[in-house]
Amino acid sequence: MKKQTLFIAVIFGMLMLSTFLVFSLQTPIANSTNSNSGVHYNSLVCTWVQRADGTIQDNGCSHNTLTTAGQNAIRDAVASGSTAAFNYIGLCNASFGGNCNATNSGDGSLYNEYPNDATGLNRSNAATKLYLGTGNWSYSRTFVANAAGMVTNKTGIFNATTGTTMLAVNTFTTSTLQTSDQITVNWSIWVA
Repeated sequence: MKKQTLFIAVIFGMLMLSTFLVFSLQTPIANSTNSNSGVHYNSLVCTWVQRADGTIQDNGCSHNTLTTAGQNAIRDAVASGSTAAFNYIGLCNASFGGNCNATNSGDGSLYNEYPNDATGLNRSNAATKLYLGTGNWSYSRTFVANAAGMVTNKTGIFNATTGTTMLAVNTFTTSTLQTSDQITVNWSIWVA
């Protein structure tokens, strides 16, 4: 009888241990709290103005705001490859005031964007495209003002010359451009 009780106790113990191991080793991926996992979006936008007389106004660099539409475009690109490259840079016309002073992740377009006209500040394809290693790229465009009194302080990056999706938006020091002044906008983006 002693042997039978010991045998049942060993079997019961093994059953309990197996049950414990099965349930304790199942960690759902959705509940993972590892802070080192996942994709992280980083960015920096730098702007500077070169006046017609050659003087430079450095507007500095700051991080941009990834828009909700940009987040969805990244999702679509990863999930199905269904988005065009984001390499068109636009500028806000701050002469009209409005929404050129703030950035918001809900921004779907660049408010008061300089239109496709003779201003020289209309949305354009980045002239310089640098791929700086794994997950790191930089797009730059120099715009030349074709008229006096052109004011700008906000930029967006898009996937086409008109309409479509704005990936991110950034504000910078307000710059009033005179004829032949140049403003360079450099977007650096990296994912890790």
